Amino acid sequence: MVAPTDNLQSLVIAQPAGTTFVLQPGVHHDSVTSLKNGDTFNGQSGAVENGAKVLTGWTQVTIGGTQYWTTAGGTPVSGSTGSNSNCLAAYPGCSYPQDLYLDNLTYTHVTSLAGITGTGNWYYELQGLTSATVSAAGSGYVVGDVLNVAGGTGGQVTVAALSGTSVAAVTVLAPGLNYPVTPTAETTTGGTGTGCILTVIGGSGAVTNNIYLTNAENPNLHTVELGTLQWLLHSESAQNITIQGLTWEKYAGGIQHGPVSMGSLGGTGAATGWIVQNCEGRLNSKDGIDAGNVANGSMQILNSTFHHNGELGIGGGHLTGGFFTGNVIYSNNTDHVSSGYGAGGIKLANMFNATFSFNTIHNDYGVGLWCDVYCSHVTFDHNTIYNEQGMGIMYEISDFGTITNNIVHDNNQSSSNSGTRAEIEYSNSSHGIICNNLVSISQTHHGISVHYDNTRQCSRPPDNTCTVPVGMSVSGNAFVFAPRTSDQGISLVSANNGSTTSWQVAGIFDYNCHQVPSLPWTNSDWKTGISGVGSAISFVGWQALAQDPNGSLSLTCASPVARGATISGNVKLSGTVNVR
Repeated sequence: MVAPTDNLQSLVIAQPAGTTFVLQPGVHHDSVTSLKNGDTFNGQSGAVENGAKVLTGWTQVTIGGTQYWTTAGGTPVSGSTGSNSNCLAAYPGCSYPQDLYLDNLTYTHVTSLAGITGTGNWYYELQGLTSATVSAAGSGYVVGDVLNVAGGTGGQVTVAALSGTSVAAVTVLAPGLNYPVTPTAETTTGGTGTGCILTVIGGSGAVTNNIYLTNAENPNLHTVELGTLQWLLHSESAQNITIQGLTWEKYAGGIQHGPVSMGSLGGTGAATGWIVQNCEGRLNSKDGIDAGNVANGSMQILNSTFHHNGELGIGGGHLTGGFFTGNVIYSNNTDHVSSGYGAGGIKLANMFNATFSFNTIHNDYGVGLWCDVYCSHVTFDHNTIYNEQGMGIMYEISDFGTITNNIVHDNNQSSSNSGTRAEIEYSNSSHGIICNNLVSISQTHHGISVHYDNTRQCSRPPDNTCTVPVGMSVSGNAFVFAPRTSDQGISLVSANNGSTTSWQVAGIFDYNCHQVPSLPWTNSDWKTGISGVGSAISFVGWQALAQDPNGSLSLTCASPVARGATISGNVKLSGTVNVR
């Protein structure tokens, strides 16, 4: 039995392998990195692991004629130097590993005092690199070169403009830590050139390691917390760990970090056989949980909830087995990491023989369900995904994906979402089976896209062909079209950004039902060929290209989703869909 006042790490060290630790109700503050094989962690109802500390002692201070609330934040968590190139442009502080919470609301981390423009923002005076000017241009550079800056820790700039091959301007890429407040000339290293010297400006002139809020709110009237612990339960080697009935929140960590993690990014440990069930991960700095990053490991995440985390609900990858079922994932990416980099509901890479089934994923700022880079024999089955800012389902630079019996609708909510913008996209991947899905298309984006870009190659031996969409079957799906006043977008697409269309063979799409608002339906809502080249075509033209030769247009399509699935949220369907 573990009381909130006990030190769980000490208890784990003192007990033999295979011990069951029962966490009693209350708020615990633990970080355990010495797990032993077969350990079990059971959370009783009301047991919460909290990785944050409460900030008190707020006072008012005036800096540069502006008044703020401030208090000491303590020594910052290491790893605060992540690149903000992975952040959305308006949120450069997303790369920092510590989040601030006011009454359980995640505040936006800004990178200077000037960035505090109202409530909801906070600033940590790390004396980080905030701007830089070129004092010696050097030579031999190209735009995009990354230059590491001396004089602090972790600061980087990228070459933004050139005069010939000399640096004319730079942009801060990673603010870093502990740069001098006053301008100081620093010699840069990195990139293809030599001789560039920068004058860097660090900090905002505030008290180092203090935290600042706008004067418009009185933090003494609220509970303000700062994430400080990075790990709750983590091991590179422990096997057969069980975690059940436990809630964890407000843990710190940089991009691609989760407080519960079997292995770590790029790890080579032997951890395997973890089971996480009936748990909740919320309000953590980046991922709610990381599944794996162990080349030969397997992991199960069952009937758990991950929401309001800074980057992803579930992240990780590099597993040879995994089973993820019955989970609810929503409202993630509160730190606004770029969804194109990897943010939203679930994103894993390099997965083999894994299954994601009966999960409900919605309202994340990113892609709903995404497997990327050398995924193979991965199945997405009976998932319901809706109201994602990015695509619903993405299978990318991989092979042998099976996407069946899913319900996807009302995704691609963000107008800035780039690419082909499909509810389901099979991109630069081969040997895919996409069948029996219910796809509702209510925006001007696509239903299912099979996509290829020859600039993104796969190097998996022996033939390096996993990015070319050969061996594809898209069949038995029901597409529901929203009413449209004109031909808008492409409801079903087989697109190509590369130099060849030879893979676009007859019958990639077949036996699909297209539920349209009215008949006859002559809108140009289909396309094959090269993206951005040529016009969309009608269904008659689509069939003339031997796509969907046995497909149909109908006022009513029976749902192909097998018994047991449910339609969640506010499904915007026209006409009637009969769910068996």
